[in-house]
Amino acid sequence: MNVLHIGTESSWRGGENQVQLLANGLKNFGVKSFFSYPEGSEAVHRIKTDPILPLINSLAIDYRPIKQLEEFVHNHEIDILHAHSSGAHSFALKLKKRLPHLKLVVHRRVAFKKRHFNFSQKKYLSPLIDAYIAISEAVRENLIDRGVSSNKVYTIPSAVQIEQFQLHSKAENHHFNLFELSKAGYDLPNNTLLIGTASAFTKEKGLTHFVSAIENLQKIKNLPRYAVLMAGTGELFDAIKKELAQKNLNIPFLLLGYKEDIATYLSGLDIFVMPSLYEGLGSVALEALAAECCVVSSDAGGLKEFIIEHETGLIYPVSNIEKLTQQLQLALTDETLRKRLAKNGLSLVEKKYSVNSMVNSCWSVYQQVLRK
Repeated sequence: MNVLHIGTESSWRGGENQVQLLANGLKNFGVKSFFSYPEGSEAVHRIKTDPILPLINSLAIDYRPIKQLEEFVHNHEIDILHAHSSGAHSFALKLKKRLPHLKLVVHRRVAFKKRHFNFSQKKYLSPLIDAYIAISEAVRENLIDRGVSSNKVYTIPSAVQIEQFQLHSKAENHHFNLFELSKAGYDLPNNTLLIGTASAFTKEKGLTHFVSAIENLQKIKNLPRYAVLMAGTGELFDAIKKELAQKNLNIPFLLLGYKEDIATYLSGLDIFVMPSLYEGLGSVALEALAAECCVVSSDAGGLKEFIIEHETGLIYPVSNIEKLTQQLQLALTDETLRKRLAKNGLSLVEKKYSVNSMVNSCWSVYQQVLRK
């Protein structure tokens, strides 16, 4: 079986990492994976062990990439197209119209925000699509609500590489985060509790709500000593930096920017906060569970499927800053609860979100579409 994984992202984020994990795991089934990403993209730079086709242009209105893909499919005897982004979905549909013998699997990692499809999203109802893979039940229901046949949609959560979070002890990684704070002028004792986030600095991630909750939190007396870190970059980075300066918070607060070693950073936190307004699944929250953090999360999208109140974390309604503040206060003050939630969260990830589970499920979908 030969599978062509198509993506259109120029950067390397969680979705691209999931594609690489899948391709590596499929080798155990004798599946040969091929890749196609835009010229100059991070994927073209990073994927070196498998054949990859650099696309001339990532816009689906340009037919030169379609001709590239058609030639590549013929040369490598591709059986299945696996589209991993909306743009890749458009490319794959055009390609299948020219080569109808191909099977087409579309991976959907985010939920639609609007109630109905707009014109460009009508492609999701195309009969040329053999199967959808949704990364959460929330995304699956989102597709079905818009008219996609339930028989075509399979829920396969993203995987977590648990071993990455166990290379060093939590104490060592906690010290590393304290060292980052010390470089910013904060000399803090080892028992300082660390609260953190990790996400793109975009509106849908709800980071301004997190900042407001921290502002509320500092008004509460008799809390344990704590510090706050935020990892990530994006269009709102400068705005949030300015907002923090204006608030003049009297607690240690550090914007770290992009973190290459996210596993070390997460493992060094005591409390991880996921304040998202929208989420398909919320993979970084799963990673925080794997890092044995106590997770405080909104109930957006697929997050509520694995953050279970007082079992694997603490949850609050989307945009409810007051409830977020209360949950943070509880996580800070109840050490027994905090450690129990962290332990339960790790156990959940080990049981349900392993790489093997994700790969086996995708392999099963491939087998089913080939039998159609």
